[in-house]
Amino acid sequence: MTWLGWSLAVVSLFLPVSRAVELAGTPIGTPLVGWEALTTIAQNMFNVWFWMAMIAKPAAQWLPILAAATFLLLLLPPVLLAADDRAGCCLIPFGIVPVVLGLLPPHFQATLCWGVWAWAAAFVLVSIGGLARTLAAAADV
Repeated sequence: MTWLGWSLAVVSLFLPVSRAVELAGTPIGTPLVGWEALTTIAQNMFNVWFWMAMIAKPAAQWLPILAAATFLLLLLPPVLLAADDRAGCCLIPFGIVPVVLGLLPPHFQATLCWGVWAWAAAFVLVSIGGLARTLAAAADV
């Protein structure tokens, strides 16, 4: 289940995720796909002007947090799969991501594209996989 969720996270990198930020040279309203959003934020990590522009756009303020969650989703499950089954409990909190997306301000939710929901489903699957691993480890004891 964890591998399926992780695979869905990788697939979500190629799906449209947000219209809050646009790449230069693209038509207005063209959504960013997941990998474009991640690389844009990673490339401008230390660019003060980029962050000031992100703060000025109310719909873009949450994108860095979603990018950090994506990095965590892509890095943590493969590492924990190599660990003991009891380490699966670290993945269980990932299931809260769809709830958090539902609590975000409406002006931000309006800029999200359908790829974000595939991304959120990946968090749920990874969480269920972590729960299953933890329960299996508890049953073996």
